[in-house]
Amino acid sequence: MKYIAVVNYNSPGLSGKPDDKLQNKLISLDEMYRLDVETIREWYKEYVNPGVEDVIYSFSFGEDLVEEAEGAWMYFKKKGKVFDATGGMGVLTLGHNHPRILEARIKFQQARRMEVHKTVFSPYTAALSHNLSSLLNGKLQYSFFCNSGAEAVEGAIKTAYKYHNGKRKHILHSGSAYHGKLLGAGSITGSKEVHFKFPVIGGTHPFVYNSIDTLKQLVDQLRNGGGTSEIYAIIVEPFSVSTLTAAEDDFLKQLRTICDKDDIILIFDEIYSGWYKTGPLFYFLKSEIYPDILAISKALGGGKASISAFVSTSKVFKQAYGNTSDAFLHSTTYNGFGEECVTAIEAINTMLDENVAGRTTLIEKKIIGALENIQLKYPDKIIGWKGAGTLFGMQIKVVPDSLGKLAEILPVGYTRERLFISKLEAAVFCDYLFRHYSIYTFFGGQSEVFVLFSPAAIVSDDDLNAMLAKIDDAVARFSLIDVVDFAIRKFRKMVF
Repeated sequence: MKYIAVVNYNSPGLSGKPDDKLQNKLISLDEMYRLDVETIREWYKEYVNPGVEDVIYSFSFGEDLVEEAEGAWMYFKKKGKVFDATGGMGVLTLGHNHPRILEARIKFQQARRMEVHKTVFSPYTAALSHNLSSLLNGKLQYSFFCNSGAEAVEGAIKTAYKYHNGKRKHILHSGSAYHGKLLGAGSITGSKEVHFKFPVIGGTHPFVYNSIDTLKQLVDQLRNGGGTSEIYAIIVEPFSVSTLTAAEDDFLKQLRTICDKDDIILIFDEIYSGWYKTGPLFYFLKSEIYPDILAISKALGGGKASISAFVSTSKVFKQAYGNTSDAFLHSTTYNGFGEECVTAIEAINTMLDENVAGRTTLIEKKIIGALENIQLKYPDKIIGWKGAGTLFGMQIKVVPDSLGKLAEILPVGYTRERLFISKLEAAVFCDYLFRHYSIYTFFGGQSEVFVLFSPAAIVSDDDLNAMLAKIDDAVARFSLIDVVDFAIRKFRKMVF
């Protein structure tokens, strides 16, 4: 027999009279939905981060608010329908508010499922762990669920360290890697975009991405007197999203051999590049070289859940945490939260049911063909492009070199920033696409700055073709005048 407890939230014990003075200071949900962009900007400056407000308000989309989003589209209050070419920075493989994802979450809530306690068995954690192991052919078997990519990386690092019982003190990473902004993940992040130096964990050593020689030198150096390795882990991105560069098959094969020989834990970071974003389910599957631990996130949450995971081989996980003494040595409050796991289960099944793998292949072919054509037509403006799957970037140039040299000597700090002109051109082009073509995209990069576009895999052929045609037209029309116009508008915003 099923028992349902009915709780009266208006009973005296649960509905004491609120503090009128305090309540008058608080914003209700209804009031929140009615906030205008000017108020939100002011509250960003006062309560969130004035620097973030300044950056967002620099762009045209910082003058508007998104009311709703569906599929590959965002709907702004003033601008109206805008094509989202960002793919949610890796999150929106299935687009905004996919109906199957929404339905799974609504059913979970309506059934009043419990999702908090970690001391009772969770079907959600068990089922999602089973599904991930199945996707990875059982070669990676044990999963730990957390909320952000950086947390997954932190957990992977700790697992590798614990596997060796703290006897090894060194971890190797690429000098151009991006693994997150927590202290541990940040310690192995070599991206030049993270310009401030925070404290780092000990024993971190960078190697050159795709250079097996620089990695071998470190491996040879970091041995004790008996010749045993002092390295507990090597972490690498099979596809470096921040540089749009893939790890070469031979590099990964030799890396796997090195780790096997010296019992070094090999960690792959596929947080951004995974879930068909760069082609296959995970980019490392192209080489069929499996890691000992895999860090994943972003599209795992189906665009609605903040969930990440590290998935480990049986050998590594059991050695690290597979006993009663150490079972809870690594834990978090929101580990395996029910609705997040349910969302991930449905997201994975939806990606498979809707053949996202095949869809990504078609999108990749269309984007490559369009970029090749654009660069051929406008070689003076497009100096290069890179990418894979649904993630691509192009380098745009309309500012003469002479102006770039002038910016280096201007008495303003940010004009002397590394790659300032390249970042300015990319930022202005992104703003130009939004203002004139209703396309929302973004930019980034390290040694090279790219205008990045990465549409959701569920985008229709018509919408994808329209996006690529608009980008072609935008490149044709974009000029130095638009850069100057952006600078003038930015100045006016700063003054007035």
